[in-house]
Amino acid sequence: MSIRFLPMILPMALLFACLFTYNRMSNDSEIVALKACGLSNLQISSPALIFGFLVFLFSLYTSFYIGPWGANSFEKLINQIGQSKASATIKAGSFSEGFYDMVVYANQVDSRSGKLANLFIYDERNTKSPLTIIAKYGQIIEEENNPDRFALLRLMDGEIHKNYEDNYTVVNFKTYDINLSSPISITDEDFHPEALSINELHREIEKWKALPKIPQEHLENFHHMQREYHRRWALSFSCLIFTVLGFALGGVANRRSEKSNGYILSLGVIVAYWMLFIIGDQAAKSGKVSAFISLWVTNLIFILYTYRRWKITAKL
Repeated sequence: MSIRFLPMILPMALLFACLFTYNRMSNDSEIVALKACGLSNLQISSPALIFGFLVFLFSLYTSFYIGPWGANSFEKLINQIGQSKASATIKAGSFSEGFYDMVVYANQVDSRSGKLANLFIYDERNTKSPLTIIAKYGQIIEEENNPDRFALLRLMDGEIHKNYEDNYTVVNFKTYDINLSSPISITDEDFHPEALSINELHREIEKWKALPKIPQEHLENFHHMQREYHRRWALSFSCLIFTVLGFALGGVANRRSEKSNGYILSLGVIVAYWMLFIIGDQAAKSGKVSAFISLWVTNLIFILYTYRRWKITAKL
């Protein structure tokens, strides 16, 4: 999960790094000396710009590939924990209530392998037609070949007793599977574009754009994909903006009394950036505003602000 925070942390780290470096140089009159030697702002800031560009590339790679890998790994881990918890909640020789809305009794339980023996199950997930299941053996397993990876309880050699209205039915079975969790599907509630790489996102977006009209039930998912796509680009691009801005803010002060003011100003810049970015992110998520406009307008504002500070630094 921590990998997903890197694209948000890197721009702030760059801003402080550039600000601290050039503020110290300015307070020691080193920038004045460099300018007296005929160096321009571009030449003085070139080490920071090169470093910022390298961090920008690293941020892109993190946002495009490493972050989605982390999100996928996190979902798989949660799935595995859920499955291990499923077998651990069943105690041998006692009735286990609340097990996925079922009451389960087993004489023998192996929590490591998920194997059960001599089971009695009362399945009340369908309140109108509850089931009573008796089986000699059972096992909690994961469908390895299923890309959605969901857990199920596989029962062997048993009977299903069903009482619906005035009808009573008994079904004998050799193997019977009970889904313990629904497969992961792309719905409004659990759609996770964060787990898709940039190439997968692009393909999904182009696939929906190729349709004459996007179905209403998938429109929110489409907005989420567009938002995630532009969000990754915009956050990474902010590394370049904050690199230049760090030099512009740090290179202005030439008195020690202004040192703390530069730090406070940088904190104000970070707070202002994230407030505007979050507002744009929410607008893109709702679909009320184009994701391109809402997520890039913050960068545009700070590009203009950085240009103004750069001009001020060039005059000093």
